Amino acid sequence: MCTMISNTTDLNIRTSWIIVVLYTGLIFATLADVVLIMDVIERSVGNILGTALSVLTLVLLALFLLYLIVIKKERRPWRYFLMIFVIASVAIIQRFIFYPAEKVHLVEYGILGWMIYHAVREGGGSIVAGYFWTMALVLTIGTADEIVQAYLPMRVFDFREIVINFHSGILGAVACAGLSYRWEDESPADTDLPTDDTENHENP
Repeated sequence: MCTMISNTTDLNIRTSWIIVVLYTGLIFATLADVVLIMDVIERSVGNILGTALSVLTLVLLALFLLYLIVIKKERRPWRYFLMIFVIASVAIIQRFIFYPAEKVHLVEYGILGWMIYHAVREGGGSIVAGYFWTMALVLTIGTADEIVQAYLPMRVFDFREIVINFHSGILGAVACAGLSYRWEDESPADTDLPTDDTENHENP
């Protein structure tokens, strides 16, 4: 039984990190295309693209909050606090974002932060470890992202985007913590292990 749980946990950990690597590759692979796609859409819909992206991002976050209230029926106030904090922070950050492509990065790195935090916690890492590795990897990837952009046509190196990417990653981790795990500093994998009392009850 324990071996089966261990194998399942190891598979989940590997899968989580493989997804992080593949998603990071996708971010870099589409660096040259994001601006072109945004330009085409902006020419079609006009200046409402930036507003639409801002509203869509906030609506998605509000849906996460609604998920906590209606579906999960969450009774721990700190989870609501975290989600409201994320929504308010995104609304503030968007006031300093002037181009649609940057708003795409806000979402991209929010998802990346979520994935990294989830992978660390899936591997039994603590909450502190989850945030540490999220900040370290998002900062590294976000900086590399901007360095690559300096050599691409129609893209430039912008330190402000590094800051935006970094904050987006942290907010993604906070959202993941609010929706996925308990506040207590424990490994989520440990919660699946049966206790001695349970085993004795099942096998008298």
